[in-house]
Amino acid sequence: MQSFTLQPDHFVARYGGDEMMMVLSDTTAWKAAEMSERIRLEISEMAALELSEDGPIVTLSLGIAATIPSENLSPDVLIKRADEALYQAKAAGRNKTVIWK
Repeated sequence: MQSFTLQPDHFVARYGGDEMMMVLSDTTAWKAAEMSERIRLEISEMAALELSEDGPIVTLSLGIAATIPSENLSPDVLIKRADEALYQAKAAGRNKTVIWK
C-alpha cells in the first residue's frame, strides 16, 4: 500500500457514522482532489485484492470544498459545501471525487 504524507498542520478525523474529514491547510481544491483520487484508487485496489467474488463492494465517494480563510466564512459553511459535493459524488454513481462549485 502506498502511504500518504500529511503536512504537520493537516489532519484526518472521523466525521459522522461512515464519513471522514481531511483538513488540508494551504492546499488548493485541485491538489486536494489529486490526493483524494490517489487514496480512492488505493482503497479500491486493496478492496479488490481482499474481497472474494461474493464479498461486498467497497467504494469511496469524496466531496471537496476549498476556500481562502475569511472572517466572513464560518467553518460550518465549508463543511456544508464539502458535504454537498459528497452527495453529488454519491448521486453520480458513487466511487467518485467531486469538487464543490
